[in-house]
Amino acid sequence: MLAVQALRNSLMSATMTASTAVLGLMGALSLTAPTLHATLGEAAAGTADWPHVTPRLAMELVLLCLLFASLVASVMAVRYYNHAGFIGGMPVGAPQRQRWAAAGSAYVRKAGLLYSWGLRQLMLLVPVVAFLLHPLAGVAGALLVVAALLHFDRFTAGE
Repeated sequence: MLAVQALRNSLMSATMTASTAVLGLMGALSLTAPTLHATLGEAAAGTADWPHVTPRLAMELVLLCLLFASLVASVMAVRYYNHAGFIGGMPVGAPQRQRWAAAGSAYVRKAGLLYSWGLRQLMLLVPVVAFLLHPLAGVAGALLVVAALLHFDRFTAGE
């Protein structure tokens, strides 16, 4: 029962990450759509040979890509946590659970990796958004994210 509760908590956490990513994606799309339409519309209309890509437009596209990647990773984590929850919820002595135990372990491992990727992609938004405010702020934001990941993503056996 404890395994099912832990999986349920992980499932809810991944769902919150996916919701955050999709809300951010919708907001970013609504803010960048006019710029994208104007830039890509000129090339499509034939008034420009090649779309005029500015550093700001490039960072807006990076922002959209990071949000979309976070959404996909988080949704897939939800999917794998859901499958693992069904396997973990089977009676302990059931032959079906024993048959599916290896798959359940693989699902939990995949879900954990996808969840961590989704969170990291959300963290990578900090320098991108900071760059949109001011290019030098993007550098400072990148250094902060690297420092945070170096500090929090390290695990030693003594901890």
